[in-house]
Amino acid sequence: MKRSQIKRAKIGVWLRRCLAPLLLLVTHLSAGPWIEVGDVWLRADIEYLSDRGIIKAPITTWPLMWSGIKRDLDRGLSDELFGILNQRDQDALLRLKRAFRKSTKRSISVALKLSSEVEVLRGFADTPREDNELAFSNSTMGDFWAYQLNVQYVNEPYVAEGQKQDTARYDGSYVTAVFGNYSLSYGYIEKWWGPGWDSSLILSNNARPSPGLMVQRNYSEPFKNKWLGWIGPWTFNAFANVLDDERHVSDAMLLGMSVSFKPLDSLEIGLRRTAQWGGDGRPESLSSLVDLFLGRDNCGDSGIDDCGISNSNEPGNQLAAIDVRWRLPTEKNMSLYFQLMGEDEAGYFPGKKTYLFGFTSDFMAGKIPVKYYVEYSDTSTSFGSLYNVTYNHSIYQTGYRYQGRSIGSTYDNDTESFVIGATIPITLEKNLVVQLSNIDMNVDDAGKHSITTNNKNFTLISAIYKQKIQYGQLELFLKQYSDIIDQNLRQDNETRLGATWKMTFN
Repeated sequence: MKRSQIKRAKIGVWLRRCLAPLLLLVTHLSAGPWIEVGDVWLRADIEYLSDRGIIKAPITTWPLMWSGIKRDLDRGLSDELFGILNQRDQDALLRLKRAFRKSTKRSISVALKLSSEVEVLRGFADTPREDNELAFSNSTMGDFWAYQLNVQYVNEPYVAEGQKQDTARYDGSYVTAVFGNYSLSYGYIEKWWGPGWDSSLILSNNARPSPGLMVQRNYSEPFKNKWLGWIGPWTFNAFANVLDDERHVSDAMLLGMSVSFKPLDSLEIGLRRTAQWGGDGRPESLSSLVDLFLGRDNCGDSGIDDCGISNSNEPGNQLAAIDVRWRLPTEKNMSLYFQLMGEDEAGYFPGKKTYLFGFTSDFMAGKIPVKYYVEYSDTSTSFGSLYNVTYNHSIYQTGYRYQGRSIGSTYDNDTESFVIGATIPITLEKNLVVQLSNIDMNVDDAGKHSITTNNKNFTLISAIYKQKIQYGQLELFLKQYSDIIDQNLRQDNETRLGATWKMTFN
């Protein structure tokens, strides 16, 4: 039995032993301490209220802690403020209040997810990954702890070449405890770092979550001293995960750290770093970790130079990103955002850069609010001046991927994407999201890529419709490709249809 298989087995046993006793506990509070990645309509309301200056907390690092959002929500719902807000503001606040109430109830849920195709391109929305999936969830929360147990049973899941076929999964499961203003969690937690709607260059929910520890700041209050108070409300998130799939370097760690802050109500800035470190045959000493933290890992290409780092002792494969979201000074809600990502160099600034740009605004279609976004990204290096660099590495040759899927952009490397999308809460019980995309994937027609090693230029139309029904909640989705894009045999035709039914018991 391989070392990686033994390690995965031990992690699974440990997780089951930790979570099983918690299922017997009942407490007066419940659900998750954070807002999970996936609800595009809830995110639209949060962004709208942030642009209106009602939500003060940073909103571009997911999962998003409820604590900071709830404090701003209470202020917006106060008698003093609520009465002077317009109807659009009030509706968004009430929808968010309803979502928070749901999160404060102990819940048990069952979901059935059916699809005609395996998901190939996955954005922020929580769409099914496989073609058939049955899921169970149990969550609750006490004063200083919370847990969620998610179990998914997948019938003949698609797996990338060389990967293990997991028919039972624990994606979304976690245990967490609060210490002062910080929470410490262990589990399989999806993350999304950055302001992008269609994708994130550095960390998205495209790949399944890997198991690990996460530390997150609970409330986002500003510093109280004059030297740091200027940065305004701020959040902190750090994690250490095990890449427990089959890799060129087995058992490598995925490390990440993020700080986002709002020096102005209209401006949010995010500073992010992730790294692959350690694993079989790689240095795992404290000094190696310090070198990684200080960025001392890109000093030479193949041999020792003046910084003393060579291929044999290079500490890891790093990425760094800077992102900005800025509300324009206009009467209407309009925001610009961008994300810059590259390899972390000794100069503490990303090099070999990739880019994402976006614009978002909203309008009223009669009495229905529409939140729309326009987004462009290029995952080739420096707008196509260098290919087959992004998400690849000479030592960690599996690349910045997990179980065959990119951990960053859903399109992997060397791809240009242009997307127009909109979220539409038709009523309190009916929601719609639509998106039109033009993608030029793997433009150099070669290299290592998780979807295709050939160039594919295609158009994609997608729609998701969600409605509350008598017994639970029903979600329907459609994706129409102009071409079959995946050479890994996940697609049989250009159309993907699916449905999710979910029943929750509180």
